[in-house]
Amino acid sequence: MKRKKGFTLAEILIALAIITAILIPVLAILTSGSKEASLDPISYEAYQLLKDWEEQYTGMDYANIPATGAYTDPDKESTIDHNVKFKLQRDIVNTDNCANISLTINWTEQNKGNKTVATKVIRSNYQ
Repeated sequence: MKRKKGFTLAEILIALAIITAILIPVLAILTSGSKEASLDPISYEAYQLLKDWEEQYTGMDYANIPATGAYTDPDKESTIDHNVKFKLQRDIVNTDNCANISLTINWTEQNKGNKTVATKVIRSNYQ
């Protein structure tokens, strides 16, 4: 009896599994920048300031994290629109072994009202 040409079901399933294993990380990389890409320039600048702050606290030695309290940094002027001033707020709750840090940036754009971008960083004393 002559064998028919073609792929078996097992071969097709293995090929699909390999393709899926390759595509999932690629798609994750491609979509990771979609939030930043959808922002207007001022919001993107605020988002970048927030990410810089987040990295600062994430990399900070636990002993150097300020005490519990609300801290407001001097207003930072936008590099895109000099009429926009970012208000930078840090709320820190620092206990014996954990720091809960809320980072918030507020600003007002002409004809668009108030906007806010916020995130939270939690630092543990235990590395």
